[in-house]
Amino acid sequence: MVLISLLVSAALAALPQGVESQLIQLETARVEAGELQAYTNDENPDVRRRTAVALARTRKPSALAPLRALSSDPNEDVRLAAAFALGQTPGSRDLIGQRIKAEPDTRVRTILLRSLGLQGNAWDIDLLVDIAQQPIDRDHSPEEIAAAANALGQMAVRGIDTVGIDWVVRALSLQTRRPNKLVRYHNAYALARIDPSTGGKAVGDELIKAANLEHDVDTRALLLRAASRY
Repeated sequence: MVLISLLVSAALAALPQGVESQLIQLETARVEAGELQAYTNDENPDVRRRTAVALARTRKPSALAPLRALSSDPNEDVRLAAAFALGQTPGSRDLIGQRIKAEPDTRVRTILLRSLGLQGNAWDIDLLVDIAQQPIDRDHSPEEIAAAANALGQMAVRGIDTVGIDWVVRALSLQTRRPNKLVRYHNAYALARIDPSTGGKAVGDELIKAANLEHDVDTRALLLRAASRY
């Protein structure tokens, strides 16, 4: 909800007169995507960005075709809004995966990873764990790495049980040593949502040790919750 408010607020100031009210009427009616086509193709990037938000709010599979175009838009802010919209759109998993591989901007990849947590399945776990283990550098921001871990937690919330298999739990538990607070928090979040029972005593010891060393109270609470079965 916070992100969608930011996306709308960012676009409103530059929207031509009347466009916002028109889009509100269309998204409230949950129209099919074809009725938003003119806005999708508008030359104003703020209109295209706001249209992506409208498509997100319809939550209809017909939004996939225009979102495919918007997710490769030359404007990064349009792609950011489209990345969010894909997470709200049924059937978007394949397109999200394609865009993660093709997207050059780490901000947009961060939102795509969040969206994959909402729409992905067990076949995406390898990709998410790989990104969650990447070093923070010019190619991977802390936010992107944290988003991959968060997506694994979202999969657990959605009942994708294979996210709790031994090697995933071990990989996430090792990330609780990372120096970056945001990365530690989202790995702890993922583990708490997974509620692991695999990995044996070594994982339990790792989580307890991480909790004892953790200075952030929210992260520590999540780590203790994750360690409860051990």
